[in-house]
Amino acid sequence: MNSEPDEDKLDRIKSEIRSDADAARERVTLPERTSGRNPSNDSHGREQHASIAALAQHAGPAFVDHAYRTILHRPPDTEGFARQMAMLGAGASKVEVLGDLRYSAEGRRHAAPIPGLLPRYALAKVGRVPVLGAVVQWFIALAALPHLLRHQRATEASLAVRFGETATALQAAEQRDAELREAIDGTRSDLADAVAALSARLTQSETFTQRTHADVVELRQLALTMNHWTVQVRKSIDAIETAEAELRARNDETSAAIILRAREHDAHRAARLQAWATELAQRIPRDATVLDLAGGSDWLAQLSARGWRASSIENNTALHREARARNLDVTLGSPRGLLARISDASLDALTIASPDRIVDEMPAAELVREAHRILKSGGCLMIGAAPAEFSASTLVAVGFAEPKSSDAAGSKTLFAVRT
Repeated sequence: MNSEPDEDKLDRIKSEIRSDADAARERVTLPERTSGRNPSNDSHGREQHASIAALAQHAGPAFVDHAYRTILHRPPDTEGFARQMAMLGAGASKVEVLGDLRYSAEGRRHAAPIPGLLPRYALAKVGRVPVLGAVVQWFIALAALPHLLRHQRATEASLAVRFGETATALQAAEQRDAELREAIDGTRSDLADAVAALSARLTQSETFTQRTHADVVELRQLALTMNHWTVQVRKSIDAIETAEAELRARNDETSAAIILRAREHDAHRAARLQAWATELAQRIPRDATVLDLAGGSDWLAQLSARGWRASSIENNTALHREARARNLDVTLGSPRGLLARISDASLDALTIASPDRIVDEMPAAELVREAHRILKSGGCLMIGAAPAEFSASTLVAVGFAEPKSSDAAGSKTLFAVRT
């Protein structure tokens, strides 16, 4: 930094001190404390403390306002304020302004006591007389010279102190400025490093974003391919299921045709079914609930004709359609799945008129266990043309009484009661 010459610094400091002094003189002083005094005596109190020094400590508009309020006991009017300010601007002294107010007609009525004002006011007025005024002003200046010298020395001492304080403050400010510059340089360096690091991170992020975008595009393409493949697989599965259903329907039609033809050519079937129903009627009540497994529509009709609540499970679609055409209660489905839904001990009788159609899906041992579960105590299990798998030992092992056999129309039939 370029240092300022000491003379210029001193002139600048003097100018600042004068400005501060003028500003301090223009500020209105706080009113004096009046505690302990009678409000009616406030005007008297102001008269006791009025002095030239107290009035002259103010400057400019504040001086005029304070003089009016102290001497005339009112704020200045617009015309009077302008006139007194014009006098001050023309070089009149404050004593002359005070004297004009004090010794005006209004001032004489208030008679505010201001010690020493009259002689000084008279000298100020004499100073305006040509020739004599100049001589008077010279004598006044000579009389005030010692006071002015003391004031000058005090001012110089004060300026020296202020100059030292200002120099110290300036040095501290320069040091603070250097520290701030150093801090700013450090911050700028840190900021540059942070920007560089952020730029590197942004570059990495852009690279990662590009890779991610490429991966997303690839995944989207893969997803589209998988979706297309899934659709094709679903179509293939649907086609297979449709083909299986068609094949099952054709097989059911073929099997149904064979079974129905065999029943037509079985000359003893009607008598055999009649004998089975008669044997069953001796073991169950008249309002019995009877379930048949794939025994045929003619056997289910025989059961219904006895007045029992008879129903059947049929796994062949063609035979199911044929039985429904006769208005019989037939459910299409797997015997294993449908038996599992029947509540325990809910049937009076379970008939298996054609066990050869069931054992391929449900082994004899499993079928006997399910029969024992769904039959009531005392319920009857009938197995027509019983194959060897349905032996007496198998039935007894799960909880049936010793089965009774009946040779109806040349067909051995077992009747077992649940204990």
